[in-house]
Amino acid sequence: MEKIELLVFYGNSHKNMFLNYFLPTYNLFLAENFYLNHININEDRGFTWGTKAFNIFVRKKVKIIYDRLLSKKDGEFLLYSDVDIIFLENISDRLSLEMGDNDIVFSRDYNKWISYNSYCTGFMLIRKSQKIIDMFKELLDRYVNDKDDQDLMNVIIKEFCDIKYTFLSDYFFNIPLIEVSGKLGFLGVVLKEMNMSYKDKPGIAETIFKVAKQDKRGLFHANFLKGVEDKEFILEIVKNVFLPHLKF
Repeated sequence: MEKIELLVFYGNSHKNMFLNYFLPTYNLFLAENFYLNHININEDRGFTWGTKAFNIFVRKKVKIIYDRLLSKKDGEFLLYSDVDIIFLENISDRLSLEMGDNDIVFSRDYNKWISYNSYCTGFMLIRKSQKIIDMFKELLDRYVNDKDDQDLMNVIIKEFCDIKYTFLSDYFFNIPLIEVSGKLGFLGVVLKEMNMSYKDKPGIAETIFKVAKQDKRGLFHANFLKGVEDKEFILEIVKNVFLPHLKF
């Protein structure tokens, strides 16, 4: 089977996460089924989520995805991933199964402020077709710097009625899912009510991921955290809980 392109895009602030968590676990679990195309934008400053600077930076990601899709034949796949991710096993078969006959699939975010499920543009598998090209072109054309790509994607995709899309399962795990997972929700809410970050309470954080390990997980995405230090802190805990015997 031909390898699928795994596209990643990141600035210098996220380079250590790419080198210390993403790349080693890609090499361990994914290199047989995916080939890595990583693009490091040489930006020395970090970008805070939700700011205009962040949104301008992320538009570059959308343009790169669009250009990579244009280079492919109809029916070929592109997997896009953020780099604040650690892989826990080979996800290829599960990803193919969940893709099915969809045109695009996303990991699931949960917006805890307004309580809805959101299609996460930080991890998505895309099947190239003209309708997909048209959708990403629309995303670029309507992109404004006071919103990020995910906000706009969640609006635009619903306008393309001929595109088949869905959420990936919670096997593709991330931070927002903690508060809405039955086994984990209480612990997530405890932190929320105490107005603390995971870094403030490492014991609770470690317990959360030990509970998460009871269900099969293919990856963990440290999204919805403010600041690189918090992301790296969580990724290190996940590495120690899920992959304690591996040295990388």
